[in-house]
Amino acid sequence: MNKKLLCGLSIFLIFFLATIHANAAPAGSIDIKTDPAGAAVTLDDITGIIYTTPVTINQVTEGRHFLKIRKEGYLIKTLDLVVDAGQTLKVYETLLPAPPNYATIQVQTNPGGAEVYIDNVLKGETGPGQTLYVHGISDGPHMVLIIKDGYRDYTENIVADFGKSPNYVSIKADLKPVSVLTTLTVPGTTSTAPSTVILPLSIQTQSYGQTSETPVVTETSNLTLTPLGTTKDENASPSPTRSGLPVSVGLLAIGSLFFFSLKRD
Repeated sequence: MNKKLLCGLSIFLIFFLATIHANAAPAGSIDIKTDPAGAAVTLDDITGIIYTTPVTINQVTEGRHFLKIRKEGYLIKTLDLVVDAGQTLKVYETLLPAPPNYATIQVQTNPGGAEVYIDNVLKGETGPGQTLYVHGISDGPHMVLIIKDGYRDYTENIVADFGKSPNYVSIKADLKPVSVLTTLTVPGTTSTAPSTVILPLSIQTQSYGQTSETPVVTETSNLTLTPLGTTKDENASPSPTRSGLPVSVGLLAIGSLFFFSLKRD
């Protein structure tokens, strides 16, 4: 009885396995090698299943598949493959080194024409209404210095991050004119008037013409004003003129004659 049962079960199992094999989808295999070896491979982005090259992946269903190869320090390779049933597809890939992580700094200044330094190295000059692009900036902290004659230096500390989106740093600098302490000396006076001025400098007084200069940026700048003419002192007494002298003498003579004529009468 037991022998008959075991024989029946064996026949059923063989028939069952033969049926499964007949109904199974046709499959092939993929043989993968990389240079360098030791790359991680995923098939059809199935999570949790990662192969390491060199490797042969069996029982791959017939049809189209996507293969992704990764290795630290190298560019990712993505392959579109077609697997045939009963065939082994051979894949050999040479991985390319990934470029260093670089970012870009874009600089705008108002006004333009300013020199831009990155870590004390001159990188270029901004144009009027134009943006200066500085490429090849390595990841990490950097110091940006912007210089233009007649304006205060502009400095900004930045951090470049290639992995950040977008992978560039934007700087917009409104440059401030230089303020200097200037001593103004007006000819004909005994005192000076210190004042803080913004360059360029423009001065005009009642008795002197206008002067416009851009002095050298120092603590004291001397400006020379041009006299317009002689000023008039309104409080001073008027001097007698030559034309006024004969008039006075004539009036005196007429008065004397009139006095003597009255005396004779």
